[in-house]
Amino acid sequence: HRNTMPEPIRQQVKKLWCKTFGDSEEFVERFLNLYFDNRHFFCSENNGELQAMLFILDYSLRIHSAEYKGAYLYAFCSVPQYRGSGLASGLLQQTERILSSSGYDYLFLIAASEGLIDYYERLSFRSCRSHKMTAYKKELSESIKTKNLCFERSHSIDIAAYRHIAETRDNSVMHSEGDLSLYQQGGYDIYYMSEEEEVCAMAVTLKKDDKVVVLDSLGKDASHADCLLGYVYTQNNQCDLLQPSRLLQTQSEDFRSPYMIKSLQGIRNPLPERLYFNLLLDK
Repeated sequence: HRNTMPEPIRQQVKKLWCKTFGDSEEFVERFLNLYFDNRHFFCSENNGELQAMLFILDYSLRIHSAEYKGAYLYAFCSVPQYRGSGLASGLLQQTERILSSSGYDYLFLIAASEGLIDYYERLSFRSCRSHKMTAYKKELSESIKTKNLCFERSHSIDIAAYRHIAETRDNSVMHSEGDLSLYQQGGYDIYYMSEEEEVCAMAVTLKKDDKVVVLDSLGKDASHADCLLGYVYTQNNQCDLLQPSRLLQTQSEDFRSPYMIKSLQGIRNPLPERLYFNLLLDK
């Protein structure tokens, strides 16, 4: 964990990231411009040679109307020749100690493979319900024809409106402004529905082949969110809308999910049975 971020390390981070995760250089650059600092970036290095790395993104977590401090573990990996050496797990454990002493309550992550689920379970992470895709084929709701409703599609996220609506969801992970700002002009479509000039529903979508993935949708209530999804459906020629299942529950005996969570403060703030866990960075 460094106080300064040397440019050679940044270039190694960028190269390792693109090779490991397959993201575009443009996305990585935008991410690093926001988060390549001593508060979000942790690494293991020797004489300027990067060995392992991870980023921490700040989130807040609302549980039964109380707010807790959370962190999302992102881009966690090691250089190929150091895998299996224990450097990565040591880096993660050191990061957890720093986060815990800094008042963080939870750490989240998404395991990239079945084997990594085993790995994180050994580190006391807990698996949650599936993040399965389901097709949305609902007919356009009659309520869309209400005169007071207005619709807009944009490539820019109204962060204040997003947070205002999201704060009405209990047991929910709340995005930081930095996280949301990654998606400004980043190829995502953001749909808005307004009633009497106030935004009452939002949906963040990404076009993939002939389908539209709904990364997140939220409204003042479920009917508002469904109404907006009906509009998105018709605006995309009634193609399939794929919406990640937002409802995550504790692990069942016959299923393990790559979505995982760990309490950093023991039983002081136990998890609810159900948690809305929308992560826009899960591309």
